[in-house]
Amino acid sequence: MAALSWRPLAATAYTVVLASLVGYGIFNTLLSRNPSSAVVPWALLAPVVAMVGAWAVHGDAPNLAESTGGAMLLAGVLVATRPSKRMRKGLGLPS
Repeated sequence: MAALSWRPLAATAYTVVLASLVGYGIFNTLLSRNPSSAVVPWALLAPVVAMVGAWAVHGDAPNLAESTGGAMLLAGVLVATRPSKRMRKGLGLPS
């Protein structure tokens, strides 16, 4: 077995602290304050955020298929979270 260095420990700490504890904490807080139908669709954007983060941090630019998929995911989330006609009418928004 290879010697244990700081990089794998840092990666594990990042995964445990930021990705798990902070991420789930924020997600559960949002779920406790908002209807699940308004919160859960945004979780679908995790791959898009990861793709943009890889591009920003590592210079790993997405190809056409990845960019198209990300745009389709974003469009789907926006459609899924769009207020219903009844809600738009009550808010005075156009149909």
